[in-house]
Amino acid sequence: TQINPWAVSTSGDFDRIVVFDDTANNRFVSPFQEANALTQYAGLREAALNSLAASDESTEGEFLLPGATYQNSYRSDYRDFEINVGTNYYCRRWRVAAGYRHVRLDESSTFLMQGTFDALDVDDGARPGDMMNDPNDGLSHGAMIEAGFVNVAGGADGFDARVLNTNPPVPPDIIAYETQGRAYNELNGGQFTGAFLLVDREVFQLESVFKAGIYRNEVSGQVRETVAGLGNDDSVYQRALTDDRMKPAFVGQIGFQGILALTDYINVRAGYDVIFLSGVALGPDQWLGLSTDNFGATTYRVRTGSMVVHGGNVGLEFLW
Repeated sequence: TQINPWAVSTSGDFDRIVVFDDTANNRFVSPFQEANALTQYAGLREAALNSLAASDESTEGEFLLPGATYQNSYRSDYRDFEINVGTNYYCRRWRVAAGYRHVRLDESSTFLMQGTFDALDVDDGARPGDMMNDPNDGLSHGAMIEAGFVNVAGGADGFDARVLNTNPPVPPDIIAYETQGRAYNELNGGQFTGAFLLVDREVFQLESVFKAGIYRNEVSGQVRETVAGLGNDDSVYQRALTDDRMKPAFVGQIGFQGILALTDYINVRAGYDVIFLSGVALGPDQWLGLSTDNFGATTYRVRTGSMVVHGGNVGLEFLW
């Protein structure tokens, strides 16, 4: 079975600011309404909360201005094959079989947002050039490195807040922020098949089929973040966490098959199947595998869950 990769994508824009740190309710950073905020274990949030003396970000709120755009996409690729040995279903109304089945499931989930970067002091809303402005005025290179990012391209100089009181004005930094969760599953195991003829006519048969098996799943996952400057800044930072392990998995399948005889040796088969998989890693779930250890470092363990694949099928059957 091969299901061509299926995908879905949505896009839009934010009508509020998107804060990187914990200033969504700060009256100086977001004075009119609650802002959008990154999830708890996002690396960009960790960088924006960094309080090291050399690159203290705690005095500022870092964010994208309203009007930032986003795109959310999901892609999944499923395929399997099986070999079974069983009883002849032309001899009686029921049949049983046992065999081997291999399943491969690959998934990815991506979120991308892009907008104008800015930073304001959390105690008074001051910005670069103001009299009471606190130092830093952006998201520093040191804070990005401390959060686990690596500078993979461009200048290793972080990102700068807008400067409005110069002539000519300094162009703002545009930031593109992408998060991606990936999952790879390779299942191998034995399965049992049971089937029963519901309708048995000379030229037409209707059969119910049930399959179930226990599998060893070689599963691996990854969460990756990329922060790239556009236009006025060319810095590109990336952080990736990976994990792989062996896990037990279950695959169950139930379906109905209609069999129409064209000749004594050729049949047309058509039906509908529902396949249930448990113990498999899914792309969107991988961000749930992030946590913080006892030393405050972000760790990742591949996350497994369940999914259902269903659809119709049609084909030819040759007998000899």
